[in-house]
Amino acid sequence: MFDTMAQAAHAIAPPCVPRADLPKDVGQLLGFADLYVREHPGQRVVWISDISRWLESKDSSFLKLGIDWQNAVSTIPTLPIPALTMTISKRAHSLLTDSSRHGLTVRYPDAPAERLTNKERHAIHEAFAHQLTSDWPTYIRARTGSAPVTGS
Repeated sequence: MFDTMAQAAHAIAPPCVPRADLPKDVGQLLGFADLYVREHPGQRVVWISDISRWLESKDSSFLKLGIDWQNAVSTIPTLPIPALTMTISKRAHSLLTDSSRHGLTVRYPDAPAERLTNKERHAIHEAFAHQLTSDWPTYIRARTGSAPVTGS
């Protein structure tokens, strides 16, 4: 079933990643993530596919820039940096990995094809932001051994 929970998304906070001694492709990918965020300051969650779309809008790509994004994506989970692995639906994973501008068509063996829209992509972004807002502080406190910050 398309909506079963199985796929994983690896979430990092690039400002928390020390940039010294990173593998080349990871450093370059994070550098473009930084540039993307500067141009999209209101977007709280950024996917690699968002950066791909953005580069395409500038008539560029990871390939044209000489960045092996696939190597970077497979390397990031092995690095000793703060990160959360999220269990997500196959549907959300399809949207997360789709860098097309006009939405994704999913074909099923025993059902009609379905168009996943940019509106749904936005909703998944919002769901990620909500989940990370909930889970990230607890994760960081546990990782660093720090107490929760309370208001004065």
